[in-house]
Amino acid sequence: MSFSTPHGSLAHSVERMRRAEGEVIEMGKNSQVSRRRLLRMAGGLGASVAGVAALAACGEAEPQIITKEVPVETTVIKEVPVEKIVRETEVREVPVDRIVTQEKVVTQQVEVPVERVVTQVVEREKVVEKVVEKVVTREVVKEVPAMRETVNVRWQEVWADAFQPTVEEKMIPGFEAQFPYINIVNERIEEAQMYEIYLTQIAGGDPPDVIQIQESRVPQFAARGGIIPLDAFIGKAGLNLADIFYAGEWPKGSWLGVQYTLPLDNTGAWYLFWWNKDTFEEVGLDPDTPPTTWTELEEMALKTTVREGGEITRHGMFVPEMIKGARTDASFKGWQFPAGGHMFTEDAKSVLFDDAIGQRNVSWQLDMVQKLNDGWDNIQGYMDAVGASRTAFYNGLLTMRVEGVWFLGVMRRDAPDINAGVTHMPYDDTNPNARPRSISDDGWSYGMPKGAQNLEEGWEWLRYLTAGEGNLAFMGNLKRPSSVPKYNDDPLYQSEPLWNDLKSVLPLVEASPITPVNPDIDQVLKDEMELMMAGKQSPEETLASMAGQTRELLDEFFASL
Repeated sequence: MSFSTPHGSLAHSVERMRRAEGEVIEMGKNSQVSRRRLLRMAGGLGASVAGVAALAACGEAEPQIITKEVPVETTVIKEVPVEKIVRETEVREVPVDRIVTQEKVVTQQVEVPVERVVTQVVEREKVVEKVVEKVVTREVVKEVPAMRETVNVRWQEVWADAFQPTVEEKMIPGFEAQFPYINIVNERIEEAQMYEIYLTQIAGGDPPDVIQIQESRVPQFAARGGIIPLDAFIGKAGLNLADIFYAGEWPKGSWLGVQYTLPLDNTGAWYLFWWNKDTFEEVGLDPDTPPTTWTELEEMALKTTVREGGEITRHGMFVPEMIKGARTDASFKGWQFPAGGHMFTEDAKSVLFDDAIGQRNVSWQLDMVQKLNDGWDNIQGYMDAVGASRTAFYNGLLTMRVEGVWFLGVMRRDAPDINAGVTHMPYDDTNPNARPRSISDDGWSYGMPKGAQNLEEGWEWLRYLTAGEGNLAFMGNLKRPSSVPKYNDDPLYQSEPLWNDLKSVLPLVEASPITPVNPDIDQVLKDEMELMMAGKQSPEETLASMAGQTRELLDEFFASL
């Protein structure tokens, strides 16, 4: 008799598991998987093979175990109080007048009539009346499933190396306690090669079950059929993504109305405003009142700038500086939303930033470079001397800067004693429609690639990593906000003095439509902004060139579908 498992014939299952076991061993030679985890993975594979072989030997699966609850009749005796009336007679004697003669002396004695009075007395006594109730329970059959084959879910990611204890000791054990038939195989890969690795595995028909993927890459993979839609899994689980995640997070994992990934972290807040409170106090500014508008930003940046001998020794602000160093790769997008603008249409096929707001954005940034920093060359030279904008901020040589949510943890690690604050990006007060808001068009997420073998089990792990307790364990360890609002109220975060300030900015983040060529567009924006900063083209030429090249990239991609 041949035996079939949920994945095919016994021979096929055993062969697949042995092949997987070989892959685990090989992976141990070539990857950064810990020895302890490697032994767990190999042990899980061995148990799976042994389990299938044992079942095959008896020719059938483990029998189903049934327990029954027998119907029971219960008799209930109730005591009901009943009143009983008993009559009782009370007699009261009244004397009657009468005459009595004794010897010679006549004595008159009055005999008083006797009055008989009858009084009714009510006596109450309890009488027990038996009331019988029958309680009949229905038969309940509990089915205990037969022993399930262990499923190895391959999970590839680029972050866990520095946080392996959290993954190994909290996340994976916590999940496997809920799903004992699922064994998580953690395969860490290098971020620089991640997409080449994914595409090679998908093309070869041997992809992992769950992958970490940047949301800026989701439309590319979705449009080319390289990633599996999650809508059916989400619907079956009864999840309402809008109720679980921040509004600026979950839409980034969708493409043309279909959800392909769920967010790992709250990287939507790439653009937060940080300032040095001690420097503010030094120049007479309120240390707890950062700039909220572009006008205030300019005033405060000039007031905190120090010039000595014709040179700037302390900069108030690098307006085009974003995230790392003095780069401008995110500068245009970062200021476009607080300027009151947008980037793309909802279908991500057309440009919206080629307007008066976009023109105001590029012109204002160039103006700030001239006023605050004495030109782009001065910024570049200063950064070469200092090393990085973070270093300048830590050392009090840069008063205000822009960086994302991750900077809080980095700052506490590198400069734990710095007296800093965090708030939203200042907005353009010359535009009556502008307000505090931030763009979100990238971040990290999890999805399942085309060809993944264990979809149901992979989905459970993906859900745990994003919407489940695994997300809190991982993000809480990093001291970075989760994409799930309720987790950000967890006691894990409450020891951080700036936590409530940072958390208050997260609802201001708006998801911007992501195009299938976002990485290429970002490069165009960076190159054109730097040409303008260097004085090689005007703000008008810069905006026109950025919009023109972006349209060409979009048109070329959609024409290729």
